Amino acid sequence: MTITPVLKKKYPDDRNGIINLRITENRRSTYISLGINLAERFWNKNGKTIEAKLRNHRDFDEDLRKSIIDKLTSKYNEQNEIHRNAELHKIPITTHNQSFLYQLNRNISFLEERKKIGTSKRYRTTLYHIEKFLKQINRSDLSFSDITSSFIEEFETYLIGTGLLENTTKNYINCIKRLYTKSVKTGIYSSPLDPFVHFQNRRKPIEKGFLEKINVDRIRELKLDKTHPLYHTRNYFLLQIFGQGLRVSDLLTLRFSNIKEGEIEFFQYKTKKKHVVYMSETIMFLLKNYINSKDVEDVFKLRYKYPFNGEEYRNTYNEIQAKYSELTNLIITTPLDKIDERKVMLKNVEVYKPLLDKVRKNVYDRLLIILHNYAKIHSKEFIFPILNPELYNDVIFDGNTTLTKPQYNHLQSKTTIYNKKLKELQKEVFDQFKVTLPVTLTSHVARHTYTNLMLGVGGDVYEISKSIGHQGINTTDKYITTLKKRVENKNKDLGSEFTYLME
Repeated sequence: MTITPVLKKKYPDDRNGIINLRITENRRSTYISLGINLAERFWNKNGKTIEAKLRNHRDFDEDLRKSIIDKLTSKYNEQNEIHRNAELHKIPITTHNQSFLYQLNRNISFLEERKKIGTSKRYRTTLYHIEKFLKQINRSDLSFSDITSSFIEEFETYLIGTGLLENTTKNYINCIKRLYTKSVKTGIYSSPLDPFVHFQNRRKPIEKGFLEKINVDRIRELKLDKTHPLYHTRNYFLLQIFGQGLRVSDLLTLRFSNIKEGEIEFFQYKTKKKHVVYMSETIMFLLKNYINSKDVEDVFKLRYKYPFNGEEYRNTYNEIQAKYSELTNLIITTPLDKIDERKVMLKNVEVYKPLLDKVRKNVYDRLLIILHNYAKIHSKEFIFPILNPELYNDVIFDGNTTLTKPQYNHLQSKTTIYNKKLKELQKEVFDQFKVTLPVTLTSHVARHTYTNLMLGVGGDVYEISKSIGHQGINTTDKYITTLKKRVENKNKDLGSEFTYLME
């Protein structure tokens, strides 16, 4: 195989042309356009190397010349890599224009070059399953003409037979369909029939599992000290819920620089759209565990002076919180027929509740100041100690973020580990409370849980859609199992529905 840069002109007397790579195999040539329009006087058709093809003309901008050389070199190397892949997968290179596997390999290389690592992995897995299927039927290659309705049906049957879920099989066949359609549109292959005409590519709806308030309380009430292996997992999951259904990719990639004026402001990793999470008291009391500062400890050592039942008390926030919990538990455990005792208890709770709210607000305000000061000094650090920070030193997570393959793989592996930990957390709930949660815990269950809890405090579909960063209401509607009464947005009040704060 030879690869030669050429300047293709539409008409012989044209003064300009488009730079192409001519790929010649066994006396057959194909052309790949680089989309670069160039004056003929700058092109040396007798040049033997890429550099020699571009003349050192006095009117030719040197920076432009170097840019074109770089593009030519990159495309040249890409085609060589595709050729090597074709040989590796035993694709007959004499018929690569008609080989679907060849085009699939080429598409994977293109996606990797563009740093679309997630999509390239999906296509690579599709290639893996195609090759396994072809081996089963004693074939080494798959041409475009082989892709018929019968082939699609047989391949789908094979995929289901391997134990894959139906929606997963549809994902792989959709990869084939997209590349096939693209190849027809770009003229690589001409087809009189649509082999996918009978293929039902609509995915089956997946039930959106979520937790009720009582389930979230059970997770919060787990007795896990800071040395427990599930301590951080529990915190992360609660942060996802109260962080307006925070996606796991955003949980992992948040930096202290995202802390802005009582809010967490960031670009969503998935959508690349700017998003804001309100810094509620619940989030603040969770985040404090990730501020490495003695100032946080000092806040909880402060004592507050207050009168109660004719006596003066000086207690810390945690002591006041514990006393309030004790008073409310007494009401629950006292028999209903002891009316006078219950009246006294209710009166005590009514006195303690505004006191606790006032102290909690004071603690929150102090913690918020500490967090903002800490964030200024540690702006480049990840908030949560999950990702390897050295791997992402040069990455700014914004609307233009692209990750290298190692960076993407690291992010995915940490997500997998987190989801495994959530299964352990679910088991811990059963071990401590003998309660079976209604759904299997995954990072995405937190997102579904948030939407349904928001309904409980009066949020409607539009409000919830905005708070979790969906681009359209239809997407949000799929998250919501039961629609409740529409009322004014109470997003900031969600935390107050839970009568606790993290200790």
